[in-house]
Amino acid sequence: MEKIIDILFNGFSIAGIILGLYLLLSGLRLKYVKTYFLKAWLIVIVVQITFYLLNINTVLPNNLIINYFAFPLCMLHMPLFYLAIVDLTRIRRITSFEIVLHISIYLVYVGCLIWINNTTTQDILIIDGFINLPFGLSSFTYAFIGIPLAISGFIYSVLCLVTMIQYKKVLKENLSNTDRYQLNWINYMVWAIVLLFIVIYLVIVARTDFHLTRASFTFKFVNIFLFFFLLAFGVKYQKQLIYFIKNEVEPLKILTKTKYLNSALTKEHMSLISEKLNLLVVNEKLYLDEYLSLQKVADLLKESPQNISQTLNNHLNTNFYNYINALRLSLAEKKLRDPQFSKLSIIGIAMDSGFKSKSTFYKLFKQKTGKTPTEYRKIR
Repeated sequence: MEKIIDILFNGFSIAGIILGLYLLLSGLRLKYVKTYFLKAWLIVIVVQITFYLLNINTVLPNNLIINYFAFPLCMLHMPLFYLAIVDLTRIRRITSFEIVLHISIYLVYVGCLIWINNTTTQDILIIDGFINLPFGLSSFTYAFIGIPLAISGFIYSVLCLVTMIQYKKVLKENLSNTDRYQLNWINYMVWAIVLLFIVIYLVIVARTDFHLTRASFTFKFVNIFLFFFLLAFGVKYQKQLIYFIKNEVEPLKILTKTKYLNSALTKEHMSLISEKLNLLVVNEKLYLDEYLSLQKVADLLKESPQNISQTLNNHLNTNFYNYINALRLSLAEKKLRDPQFSKLSIIGIAMDSGFKSKSTFYKLFKQKTGKTPTEYRKIR
């Protein structure tokens, strides 16, 4: 069994390195995203897989100073993955200070490892992927070494999920149809990372408390997981690129500020914007445009996107997505009740009402009426 695990470990590790380099060199091209963070994240992943491969196979000496940089790489690749998500979603601008802050946490940890190693009589060794501390160190030192590694993955996973929640909110503030810009696959990737940290914790407990597994098994498993993680990422990301190119998806001009504490917009002005909005969107049936955006409406009304968004939020108690789709749903309901449209399919009615996606139409219709379109049509 152990030989099989070794073969799988070595095979998937080499495959993971090749796959990571391929993704890096093939170009992660999006014309409105620099992808610096994504490329840096891939480099760190490749280095981490390489380190575990060399360390567990005892190719590298256990007391090399480079080990102190390689062992805690999880504290670097998670911040980079988080910054890559922020960059990809474009919900805000990433500052130089923020970059330095996230990277400095890793560097401080490495510096502390080197300092502890230099102040002890015995070297800190990295054996089978694990850090082996000399006896006689204080309990604080042991806690300092272990706790940051344990919580960093969890903290950045939470930050990634929060970013995706913010991104979905931003989409609904700016678009009437969010399907083209959905990045749900990122959520799956983040949850996979959470699962990895949970499994690693359980494996470590099984080794330290119950002696059920060998030390090297943990990071052999990590490398195998990282290969499949890179494979899933490569497939999903390439599909995203192909979709963007095929559908000529343009950079999204988004309004990221949803609070208007410093706004000079008066109630009278909001009432005026609301009237103009109804005249344009309702009377001229602009909501039938399946790709209608806040920016397009702002251009037509000759108002700023901020003012329209504030009017929708504060004056009409809604957002752009819900406002437009409520009008589409009302039209769809009328057509489903009208015998004149009895021969038109439900999908046909959805498309004629401005919906682009069948799943979105069914979901929103059920939320509003409590019935599916099919059930609603039967009781007209």
